[in-house]
Amino acid sequence: MRTKRAEAATREAVEQNDRIMTDVTRLQRAEQETREAVEQRDRFLAMLSHELRNPLGAIVNAAGVLE
Repeated sequence: MRTKRAEAATREAVEQNDRIMTDVTRLQRAEQETREAVEQRDRFLAMLSHELRNPLGAIVNAAGVLE
């Protein structure tokens, strides 16, 4: 039969494990959000650098469509 001290220690360990698992889940979610933000930034910068290489490209294309 377990003693009260052992039962309390078990309960405390389970609670601590639950807190750790919650923290791990929160950190994993934050990591995924960070990865997505970095991916969006990279796509934006790629598009921006493409447009800056040929700043008149969009104007020429629009003029061609209007003709």
